[in-house]
Amino acid sequence: MEGSEGDSTNAHRTPIKPETKKRKTPMPTDFGISEPVKAWATGKGFADLEQHLESFKDKCQANGYTYVNWDAAFMSAVRDDWAKLRQGVVGGKPTGSQKTAWDGAR
Repeated sequence: MEGSEGDSTNAHRTPIKPETKKRKTPMPTDFGISEPVKAWATGKGFADLEQHLESFKDKCQANGYTYVNWDAAFMSAVRDDWAKLRQGVVGGKPTGSQKTAWDGAR
């Protein structure tokens, strides 16, 4: 009799194991700009990914950062402008994608 209180078909089910938590790892030696990150950056209007990547890698290596998802970490660094590219100056020179105060005055 299905559905009755005496039905024991559910009594022998294997319990579902909780998903194992992914572990943080050091930056992969071949870490670079993946296609999904390029697509995300294009969609969000972010440029200068190579400069962002250089800054991100330097900071992560210098501080021993570890992450579960390196693409997500990189996207966050671009969004938060770790490379300080949206301030208009990198290495003392205006970036190509940024206007300076002088550009607007001309």
